[in-house]
Amino acid sequence: PASFDILYNLGNAYVQSNLFDKAARAYQDAVAIDQRFPDAYNNLGLVSERLGNVVEAIRSFGKVYEIDPLLCSRCGSEMRLIAVITDARSGNCTDPAVVRTILRHLVKIGRAPPGLDPSTLN
Repeated sequence: PASFDILYNLGNAYVQSNLFDKAARAYQDAVAIDQRFPDAYNNLGLVSERLGNVVEAIRSFGKVYEIDPLLCSRCGSEMRLIAVITDARSGNCTDPAVVRTILRHLVKIGRAPPGLDPSTLN
């Protein structure tokens, strides 16, 4: 049976080889085994975004901040990240530009998902 570590590292290896579909499957299998590691969800989000699966990317990035919450620099209380962004009329995910806007803000405040290359958000 595969372990979290094996699947997570396999996902990383697939990313290095530009095999993003396989990387996504490996990360999905890893988080199915152990849901406590934000880096696995972050990597799944990055791969999902690269594959054009914005809904999965948003869900995965949301899990990162459920596990490792954002804290207000003023008062220290937990801030909430919108886990799913929907279009009020259709209920469908909004334009990927909205996701990029949120990610740019997280970069600006120093809480970007690990491994995110800010130059890809322009």
